Amino acid sequence: MVTHNYSRSSLKKDKGIYTFKDFVLKVLPIYGDHMALHIEKDDLKVSYTYKELKDNIIWLSYALMDLGFGKGNKIAILSESRPRWGLSYFAITSLGITAVPIDIYLKSNEIAYILNHSESEAIFVSSGLLNKFKEIKEGLPNVKYIFTLDPIEGEDYIYIGDLIEKGKKLRKEDTNDSKFLNKPVREEDIASLLYTSGTTGVAKGVMLTHKNILSDVDAVYQIFEFTEKDRAVSVLPLHHSYEFTAGLVTLLYCGLGITYAGSLAPQVLIGTFRKVRPTVVLVVPLLLEKLYKGVWREIKKKGKMVYYLMNSLNSLSIFFCRYLHIPIGKYLFKSIVRKLGLTNLRFFISGGGPLSKALISGYRNLGITILQGYGLTETSPITNVNLEWKNKIGSVGPAIPGVKVDIANKDKDGRGEIIISGPVVMKGYYKNEEATKEALRDGWLYTGDSGYLDSEGFLYITGRLKSMIVTKGGKNIFPEEIELTLSQSPYIAEVLVIGRYDPDKKDEVPYALIYPNYEELELLAQEKGFELTDDKIKEIIKREIQELSRELADYKRVKDFELRKEEFPKTSTRKIKRFLFQEERHIQKR
Repeated sequence: MVTHNYSRSSLKKDKGIYTFKDFVLKVLPIYGDHMALHIEKDDLKVSYTYKELKDNIIWLSYALMDLGFGKGNKIAILSESRPRWGLSYFAITSLGITAVPIDIYLKSNEIAYILNHSESEAIFVSSGLLNKFKEIKEGLPNVKYIFTLDPIEGEDYIYIGDLIEKGKKLRKEDTNDSKFLNKPVREEDIASLLYTSGTTGVAKGVMLTHKNILSDVDAVYQIFEFTEKDRAVSVLPLHHSYEFTAGLVTLLYCGLGITYAGSLAPQVLIGTFRKVRPTVVLVVPLLLEKLYKGVWREIKKKGKMVYYLMNSLNSLSIFFCRYLHIPIGKYLFKSIVRKLGLTNLRFFISGGGPLSKALISGYRNLGITILQGYGLTETSPITNVNLEWKNKIGSVGPAIPGVKVDIANKDKDGRGEIIISGPVVMKGYYKNEEATKEALRDGWLYTGDSGYLDSEGFLYITGRLKSMIVTKGGKNIFPEEIELTLSQSPYIAEVLVIGRYDPDKKDEVPYALIYPNYEELELLAQEKGFELTDDKIKEIIKREIQELSRELADYKRVKDFELRKEEFPKTSTRKIKRFLFQEERHIQKR
């Protein structure tokens, strides 16, 4: 095992806060009247300063206590990302109640399963998700209360604003806050019960304690220099542990102001960037890919001369970055970065999936830094992340303070299964001892991911063990590596590589499912003056695959492919649901 040795001067002192009650009482008051959470979308406009957030959390907690909720209960949250999502979560967990965040993109029957399996007794739901909830309401015997995040008429619902007003009066009567303060919350209490949507298709309830989550938060706080002057735009769903831990709790822990993007539609998102001028944004790879390809698509639309000029500037930036280590892209592409609203951006932090070196380098050439990290829901989630002062492109960084990362069952090249230990590792899977025993062994979490460590302790991910293609010659092929290579093409929007049995070779070979970038292909057809038929698209994609595959070993090259007319179904963090296609397309040897 290799661990990264942080110099003590590079680490801030930990705050030692390991329950959400202490987070509310000891962290939020530090930042007082500084803006904490904000959203402005259509007719929804909500803002909280840190002081207002703390007060509203405590008032809501009093109302929940008055309804009889306390330790041992579970309350679900089904809502889009917004300030009242966090308010609800902190009020729930400050009382020792377990919060059950639910993926808003799940189908009604999947939501019903989670509510019943978790034994949730109440739910906070937004108006936008209420109809989906109504479809399953009758089949939820445990759910006694339905709290709405928006004012909605109906005797079955209780508006959060009314709860807060009631709690405000109750707290006023309790002059010493004794009812709230006397509710004991332990570090080992379950704060979150998170059901993994994942790409495997099997949902498991991950039990994360207060200490799990806040140990993760505190470790990230120690290694990043965030201050109240930093500003963040939140673009990812809060029900996912990555955005929740890193994009909400950690940023509040450090005093940042967080603005929620009203939409991921490019114009709306860029409009939010321009208004907020964020210094940090948490993203997933697909969002970065679409934003980057969109930039060059807009450049291409301006004509050959502009496209040629920008390509020349890009080549100049590549030379300075690669050979002189001087990031001149921020000057060469200043106008583009300004139009994106990212002139103040210190960095993007990318997680939730693999990111190609080419894409990271492409952003670096524009003058934009990407710090890639790694983690799982089962690890609260962050275990590794690159740093501003040492960012190794291609790696996911060293382990954060307090976390150990090792490689089990190494091959001759030092590659094997990534295993993790430390205070961030989950308590286990809810009502699933068998899965818990399989994942947690001798104090280590076996991740199911393959990778290796370099001499400085930087981790490199090679892929998921379950998706690995094994040839009869004993070669291991990780589809993710091929996917990252092919996604560099401007004419490929999305790609999924699976194993397929080749009857001629009598062996498993890589097979690609591709969703073309139809907008980019149409621009090419207009420029070259040809008709964009299905056959022509296949010809172009085949040529792109052949060109890009030159950097891959022969046994890793895609042997055949097929085109899709629509995007792949994805998880809430924009990862393709691989299991759907492995089950559907894999042809067994006969």
